[in-house]
Amino acid sequence: MVNESFAESVDADWQRARQMGVTAVPTHICGGKRLVGFSPYGDFVRLIGKG
Repeated sequence: MVNESFAESVDADWQRARQMGVTAVPTHICGGKRLVGFSPYGDFVRLIGKG
């Protein structure tokens, strides 16, 4: 038997991701800016506006 205790939460997360335009994993969003894929540390620093 499949445990469906988290099914609604997972479905809601997928829906939210679609609404935000997420098309790849990983996708990082901060302050309306988006970083898709595996990226160097410097890219993350720029994404959060600390560099």
